[in-house]
Amino acid sequence: MSEDIFRQLQLRLDLYSMGFPATETGIEITILKKLFNQKDAEMFLNMSPKLEDPESIAQRLGSPIEEIDGQLEDMAKRGLLFRVRKGESVKYGAIPFMHGLIEFQVKTLIAKWELYLSSI
Repeated sequence: MSEDIFRQLQLRLDLYSMGFPATETGIEITILKKLFNQKDAEMFLNMSPKLEDPESIAQRLGSPIEEIDGQLEDMAKRGLLFRVRKGESVKYGAIPFMHGLIEFQVKTLIAKWELYLSSI
């Protein structure tokens, strides 16, 4: 897995609202690797906070709509992108780390914490 793509992702997230700064230990890269795979990171870097439909994203990336639509939906379900549904329309956008990615991970973190507690 390319370390560079995760550094690029960290730098992008650091531009948003509360930021996501680099650290001496590099823990921010470890966190991003737990949340994103390389394909997810590449998709995120091709997104903006502006909401877009899958067709527009697929056209911009020159990729098949079915592939892009599936990846966007998967990333939204995992809390890596913001998704808005309005009737039959769905749009996606990039989200900041704080009050975005972290908030969407709370349910997963609680489940892992409960599993840990039940094992001790």
